[in-house]
Amino acid sequence: IRVTGSRVLVALPSSLPEQPQIAAKASRREFLGLRRTVDTRWLPAARKTVAGVLAAQRNQVAAKVRAAAAATLARQRKNPQAWLDADAASKQLAAALGPVIASMTETVTERTTALLEKTGKADPFTDTVVQSTLRKVGERIRGITRTTQDAVAAAISQGYDDGLSPSQIGDLIENLPAFDEARAELVARTE
Repeated sequence: IRVTGSRVLVALPSSLPEQPQIAAKASRREFLGLRRTVDTRWLPAARKTVAGVLAAQRNQVAAKVRAAAAATLARQRKNPQAWLDADAASKQLAAALGPVIASMTETVTERTTALLEKTGKADPFTDTVVQSTLRKVGERIRGITRTTQDAVAAAISQGYDDGLSPSQIGDLIENLPAFDEARAELVARTE
């Protein structure tokens, strides 16, 4: 969406069916109101959801590390998959974040359509946008999980190299920035 003067232009993502840019009678203020809705309603919901998933992952990894024998830590310390299953973690985040993203996308798409004064029978536009958004979020979630895995593996390896016990390394995991509120905020805003 691009606002120029009193005109609003909407360029649709390339993955959606071919649609021309639409000039709207909606004002910049109306679109900024939509942005405020996203920031005040949907961003906190996404942040809370992501924070919950990251906390669960943190607790799971810390418990796994604390339960590991020193030999296991030595052998698996640089193997991110040993401590956080990428597929399961990605599915967990996608399952938790998906409904929030879908609801937000529906709200934004329907409000944008209304602001653009698109009339006519119901069309599959909203469903198409929601599905496209969820597909792209799923792709990015795999990257988020890889970043978390790498941070966990680096902390475990560093803790092992520093001579820490599994319990102490578990403490490192619990304080890892990859699981904190700032990361939840970053992921929520990005998504």
